[in-house]
Amino acid sequence: MSIGGGTELVITTDRTSNGPTIVYPSTKATGGAPAVEDFVQANFARDPWAGTSMLAAAETVARERGISRDELDDVAVLRYEQYQRALADERSFQQEYMIPVEIRIGRTKIEEATDSGVRPIDRAAIAGLRPAVPDGVHTGASQTHPADGVAGAIVTTTARARELRAGPVTQILSTGFARVAPTHMPEAPVPPALRALDAAGLAMNQVDAITTHNPFAVNDIVFAHETGVDLAKMNSFGCSMIWGHPQAPTGTRAVAELVTELTLRGGGVGLFTGCAAGDTAAAIVIRVGD
Repeated sequence: MSIGGGTELVITTDRTSNGPTIVYPSTKATGGAPAVEDFVQANFARDPWAGTSMLAAAETVARERGISRDELDDVAVLRYEQYQRALADERSFQQEYMIPVEIRIGRTKIEEATDSGVRPIDRAAIAGLRPAVPDGVHTGASQTHPADGVAGAIVTTTARARELRAGPVTQILSTGFARVAPTHMPEAPVPPALRALDAAGLAMNQVDAITTHNPFAVNDIVFAHETGVDLAKMNSFGCSMIWGHPQAPTGTRAVAELVTELTLRGGGVGLFTGCAAGDTAAAIVIRVGD
């Protein structure tokens, strides 16, 4: 929605809980008997381009690269510990970008001010979890969960941002997009990240903070292997693998967290990269500070 003067308000939202059930006639069925589809679960279960699930992509990449269950569990524990930093001091980090919302259900009012559905990840406890698929390496601890969410951003000129700002100006330096082989989604965030950095004239060692959309732990392991980035220096305050995957708002929130982290550092260069359907991915490089 344009609000004038070259200034755009961008809203991303998604609801995965209580998603719609779609019923439609099937011309191939006897008498046109209807086909029934769960909109949300069908989306997670089958990519329309590759024809396979997100979990199949994660397991395929982990198997081909020899990534073990222990490695994935270690990343899950690390990301949960990082998320705890965002909750410290009465959620001071999250309160820089997150606001409560009021939900009305009939006459009942519910205020949501924090993330819901986040599961504790204890190394000893998750060791006993069954794999999500037979002979697989991912469990419920090393993959994200469907979530509801909404996020927004104002995109404008640098001059207008300086007029509106409540803090340091965030500049978009570059973006990158890429697609990898079918059923190899966890590998997709690497190429656009490198393209975006190249377009900005920067190298990975010039990046001060990184956030990723990582629906599976294998995503971050692949990124670290391919770029040399220390896993502990990514997603310093948590990530979508922990707080959930509301699809459309996921990247917007991860960018908001990136801006917040850089602001606390006093400014710097940030990189966000994340995968999407169709074994695609996108990345953005930003700079916070005048």
